[in-house]
Amino acid sequence: MTGLAGAFGGDAAVKTALLDRLARHRLAGTLLWGATRWDGDAGTALGVSIAGTDPATYAAAFGYPLALAALLDPLADTGGAGFDPAAFVTDWVAVVRPGADLAPIPTLLMLDMLDDPDLRRLCPGEMAMLAALHRADADGAPRPGVEWRAARAAILAVDPGDDRERRAALDVAEALAWSGAQGDRR
Repeated sequence: MTGLAGAFGGDAAVKTALLDRLARHRLAGTLLWGATRWDGDAGTALGVSIAGTDPATYAAAFGYPLALAALLDPLADTGGAGFDPAAFVTDWVAVVRPGADLAPIPTLLMLDMLDDPDLRRLCPGEMAMLAALHRADADGAPRPGVEWRAARAAILAVDPGDDRERRAALDVAEALAWSGAQGDRR
């Protein structure tokens, strides 16, 4: 479980206070988009939430896994036509039940990415290896850090030659070669 009491420390008042803070900044025009920042008055969603820029502080304060906390601002900034970043940020908080265990979410997201047909076509062996490691995380039997380091080393050792598409797929594979369940035990 993320934190001992889960999301928002299991306290609905923490969730409500965060939603109120985000709404105040939205109404004041001080909720910004882009790279994580906080200037003391205005900032991105993560910045205004914690009056700072450290995703680990957000994770600790609100019970989100660090991997999710670090994604908040990039995801809010990547929407296309019709995307409402302020609504996304509000939903990011509003849909989570106080006390919810968000710990499995990063692993589930990575498994979903590993299911991409293009990645599997371009890097079948690497994707199968990573899927097995992430599946072990999802099944509650995380593999030791030495196996994750070996997977990253194997991916980094692949020479894609001049194939830019394969190089890009290998870059994604390397980014996915981190355990969502093990935190810093990599």
